[in-house]
Amino acid sequence: MVMNTLKKFLIIVLLFIIWCLSIYFRYKIFSIRDRKDEFSPIYITEAAIHLRYASMISKYGKLPLIDYNAEYPHGYKIHSRSDTFQEYIVGYLHRLPFFNKIPIHRFIEYTSWFFSSLCGFAAYFLSYLVTGSVWISLVSFLSYAVSVASLLRTVNGMFIREILALPLIFFHLGLLVFYLKKNSLKSLFASLLFTIVIIFSWQMWRFIWLITLGFLVFEWIKNNNLRHKIENIIIFHSIALVLASFIVPYLRSQGGLAEIPVCITIGFALLFLLKKRFSLLLSVTVALVIPGMIFLFFPTTREHNYIFLLLLQKIR
Repeated sequence: MVMNTLKKFLIIVLLFIIWCLSIYFRYKIFSIRDRKDEFSPIYITEAAIHLRYASMISKYGKLPLIDYNAEYPHGYKIHSRSDTFQEYIVGYLHRLPFFNKIPIHRFIEYTSWFFSSLCGFAAYFLSYLVTGSVWISLVSFLSYAVSVASLLRTVNGMFIREILALPLIFFHLGLLVFYLKKNSLKSLFASLLFTIVIIFSWQMWRFIWLITLGFLVFEWIKNNNLRHKIENIIIFHSIALVLASFIVPYLRSQGGLAEIPVCITIGFALLFLLKKRFSLLLSVTVALVIPGMIFLFFPTTREHNYIFLLLLQKIR
């Protein structure tokens, strides 16, 4: 009993040390290319406008519906064209009494290091689920904490979507693996909540989910023992995606229901629901026709479909 308590305490201490090390590395790399103020260059691509909106939320508590400075003269419809969840999180945090003393560009740097370093805990969680070894999981955490790929994208004020979204995505995957291994309904429903938050946070969720869906379908074909659980995952996630298509502002305005990942998920969900009561031919037909009609006839901007076309051209 005492040994188990000491072991757990040691693991917690090691996790904390590695986490602090991860943040320290980000600080050291960043300090070489520091900025003097909020308006000092250079912010890559969309990071500058993310900083601008976080700063506006910090000052005014909200964003305007249309930003004429971002796109003149017609204006940029912020909420219908952009996923501003991260800016609201950081902006509202910066409004708190202690944090508002810190310059906004500094605060964004600190929160970026904090949020991105949380991926290490997700790496530990996933590794432990797969291997069952505490020490291998600690090595996974350490490897992620010091890897160049994880460090360089989250320093130098790169206020990009993946800083908040990636930890959520990794924990979401961990919850799915936990459900597949332990049959915990709590983890399944927790993964659905993570799904909604991820969709609010990052428009690239489309491609992450499509890869995840492909893996789930592959496992469904290969592993009979996991079929019922995988069917539950896809059915419940299809419900979450449909709901998100109507409640997430940028998806609602873009016609998110007709997005390729959403339609494919709906198709598989219909197949799994119908095959238990109807013939396979009827189930497959409905699973193809209904998502196909949604894709073809539901009003949508298809804003990200060009990426799918590019991928198909590269494959050819």
